[in-house]
Amino acid sequence: MSAEQRPNVLIFAATFVCGALVYAATRGSATDTRTPAPPPAVERSTAQDLAREFRIVAKRLAPAVVSITTERLQRNQSPWSMVFGRPGVEEIKRSFGTGFVVDPAGHVVTNHHVVSGVSQVLVRFHDGQEVRAQVVGTDPLSDLALLQLPQRPIRYPTVEFGDSDSVDVGDWVLAIGSPFGLDHTVTAGIVSAKGRSRVGIAAYEDFIQTDVAINPGNSGGPLVNLAGQVVGVTTAIASENGSYQGIGFAIPTRMTREVIHALREDKRVIRGWLGVALQDVSPSFAYRMGYGRRPGAMVVRVNPETPASRANLAVGDLIVALDDEAISDATHLQNLIAQSKPVRGPEQAESARATKLVELQVVRANQPTPMTVQVTLEEREQPEQRVQDVTTKAEVGVEVSPLSDRLRRRFGWTPDAEGVVIVRVDPGSLAAVNGIRPGMVLQAVNGQPIYSVVDLQKALGGDLASRLSTEGVVLQVWDGALSHFLWLKL
Repeated sequence: MSAEQRPNVLIFAATFVCGALVYAATRGSATDTRTPAPPPAVERSTAQDLAREFRIVAKRLAPAVVSITTERLQRNQSPWSMVFGRPGVEEIKRSFGTGFVVDPAGHVVTNHHVVSGVSQVLVRFHDGQEVRAQVVGTDPLSDLALLQLPQRPIRYPTVEFGDSDSVDVGDWVLAIGSPFGLDHTVTAGIVSAKGRSRVGIAAYEDFIQTDVAINPGNSGGPLVNLAGQVVGVTTAIASENGSYQGIGFAIPTRMTREVIHALREDKRVIRGWLGVALQDVSPSFAYRMGYGRRPGAMVVRVNPETPASRANLAVGDLIVALDDEAISDATHLQNLIAQSKPVRGPEQAESARATKLVELQVVRANQPTPMTVQVTLEEREQPEQRVQDVTTKAEVGVEVSPLSDRLRRRFGWTPDAEGVVIVRVDPGSLAAVNGIRPGMVLQAVNGQPIYSVVDLQKALGGDLASRLSTEGVVLQVWDGALSHFLWLKL
């Protein structure tokens, strides 16, 4: 998040505050001249105690929280320059963010998106002192970055990290940052939720959700508990207009510490990699698939020549635990695999692939199947792929056909593709809202392979409407890249 129009924002805020003051003064003089009764002593004491805690935390952290101004060169192309082939005009674009000092040597944590692609980083302390910082390294997959301040004989003031796992929903937290370029703004709120993922901010997500006021310019600042300890890094907001609407997200310190250490030591983050695409499985879906009521992550694709393929993981396997830790969903497994950092043995050559053995508990064909997998270093820029769950409504409505040569050409299928192809999906039908599209190949129904239209008729025989309204039907469809397991239920 960045802020670039401070005057407009300030004018709007000043207008709003002035209007509120006039309204309050007019109403107070016109309607009631009596002095309001003071609040009960207990309530007043509690509020004063809380305010005192806020003041203590704000003062304690002020020296270690910095405002960040970045500059990047941007070439603006006008329509005329494009027509006549003239180069655009280079302009300096300034953006604002926040950071905090994490060690006496002057390392500063902020967000990747605050410093990505910039030509200059200027850091300003609460006393007005300004220095230039260098980017040590960034990690776009977690949206974290590490900066280095100039060396000096006096040690830099630092923050203290807290345990983000100990934070509970309802806990008071403070955010310190520079919203709209307003340095060292302190806002207060509570923890609204933990473990938020699939927000679309970063590849690795495990956010603390908060209702603390977070606005453009807060990015990279600390989220702090009442003990004055940093429990998160404010990163983004969910908003329809780009400003605070009560939903903000912070990266927990558990993840932040790991990334900081990696950036400080190696200037990059090395993660474990399995080589699969995963889908969430709820307890009810797992029960319908015959896996009991254990949640987990279902394998919907196994990439060739990967740790997963070498361990013989297969599409349809349900991973329910890793090293005895139960798996709640695909994001949970993805993060655990990433944290399983592979290492080389002391006798291995430098060219040898670093690995780490992990134990997976897999359910296959309704049977528990323990597996040992050699996790390797991540071999691509993206983590294990996750497939979104979809809701189920309306009525089933598809038309299928055998995979003829004409349909193979129409939908781009190779000769080795097997099953029946979906040629039409009724708008608003149960199939449509589950993401089924024309061109997908229907591979199985309730685990029963489908090779022909006759197989499909047998699998869906009987009172289909009754089955859809009770236990539902599980379809396995292939889109050319991933298998999707869809539970169709009215």
